[in-house]
Parts: sequence; C-alpha cells; structure tokens
Amino acid sequence: LKKDAAPLVPRLFVPGPFLGEVEKNKVEGSVLAANDARLERISGANDEMEKYWESPAIVGAEDKYFLHALVGYEPGFLKHVFYKRAVSTSPGGTSQDAIKRVASATSLSIVCECVPVAEQVSVTFNWYCGPKSLRAIEKVDPRLSSFMSFGWFSWIGKLLLSALETLYEHLGNYGWAIISLTILLRLLFMPIGLFGKYKSAKTEAVTRRCASEIAAINARYKDDAATRQSELVALYERNGASYFGVAYALGSSLLSVPIFLSLYGLLSSSIALYNA
Repeated sequence: LKKDAAPLVPRLFVPGPFLGEVEKNKVEGSVLAANDARLERISGANDEMEKYWESPAIVGAEDKYFLHALVGYEPGFLKHVFYKRAVSTSPGGTSQDAIKRVASATSLSIVCECVPVAEQVSVTFNWYCGPKSLRAIEKVDPRLSSFMSFGWFSWIGKLLLSALETLYEHLGNYGWAIISLTILLRLLFMPIGLFGKYKSAKTEAVTRRCASEIAAINARYKDDAATRQSELVALYERNGASYFGVAYALGSSLLSVPIFLSLYGLLSSSIALYNA
C-alpha cells in the first residue's frame, strides 16, 4: 500500500467445486456457525444473495463428490463471509428474474471479506479442497464430517461408509467390497427375518386351526371391540402363538429399510465410485 493511502478491504474469492459432466450435479453452500453443532445448509437463491455470516467456524461449498471448506483463519482478521454465484447478465427483467438466474447458475464462490488494512499484512487461511471422503476430511477437521450427508439416515450411512472403506482396505477392490458389505448386511438381518417368519407362521397356523372359535368370539363380542381383542389374544396364547405374530414379519422387513436406503445413498454419492 502507498503511504497515506486509504485502508483497503481485502476479499478472498474461492470457487466451489463443480463437475460439469455429472448429471444433475449442483454446488451448494453450507455453514457451521461459531459455537453451533449443527450445519446450516444454504437453501435457495435468496439466502445466497442476502445472507452473510460473521466469524463462522466452517464455511464450505460442495457438490456431489467434492468439498471446498474454510476450516481455520487468524482471529480478528476475517470480518464476514458470504456466497456469490456467477450470473449471466441480460438487459431488463425483474428482481425475481435475477433470483432465478442465480438459482440456475452452477458457479458458486465463497467470499471472505476481511477487516480494512492500511499496510501490508500476512495472514493464513486453512482450507480443505478435495474429495468428500470421510477418512480424509476427518484427518483435517472432524467437524467436516457434517458435510457427509446421506439423507434421513445419515448416521447409518457414515457407519456403512466406514465399513465399506475397511473392506476395501482388505480386499483392494470396491466391487468386492460392496458385494461383501451387502452379504454381511443380509446375514445380519437373517436371524431377525427368520424369527419374524417363525412367529407369523405360528399365528397363521392357529388362525386356521381355531377358525371356528375365532368366528364365535367375533360374533359374541361384535359390539365390544376391547373384550373381543382380549379374548382373541388369550386364545392365541393358549395355543402357543401371538395374536400379533404377523406384525413380527412386517417389522423385521421394515427394520432393514433404513439400512438399505442408506446404502443406496452412500453408493450413489461415494467419491470412490465416481466414474465407476
């Protein structure tokens, strides 16, 4: 800076990742505010155009496979951060038209605006710019694991990802690792599934064997649902079965749904399977 020059406001523009060849790939921003354990995902063009964050703990831009995130900086130098998309300019149009152009643009940058400086200074910013690999980002900063999202059952997805990476280390091939993980999950749920089928089969057998007694109870207590159900429960118990046996089979099947939904989310967004 020249002597007696007015203070300047340094700004650092860091572009987010983007893979144009990946279909439906979007770059989105996420912020972990200071003293906040929950990641705030920036949704919609209005947030990108109007919001900013003062001294965040972590600020990042991510797409399906890669993450660029600010994880450390010198206290007191960074004033605030915000996002900016590259918007194609066109004459005329309303503010809503501008918002739509922002939402459809793919180039998203993190803008770090610092405090004014009147002389030359040297500062350090710590960034993670790389693949969304759980083990890689946790070595940089464990808080970055918040960016690994696999939908509603994200915590299950992280466990499955850790298991998949462990299998890959031993087998050396992601194809065999995925097959092995699927087999292990099937074996894990096999006892639960067999137990549910066993309970369901006993209930169905009692239903066939005691059809006349069941019909009599239904007729006798047709206007008293509570008594009718208690009598049916007692009948099934006397015959060594559960009145709710069919629900065991349904419950065992539903129990595996979040696991395999998480596995699908993991495989569809894993960097290890990029271009596979």
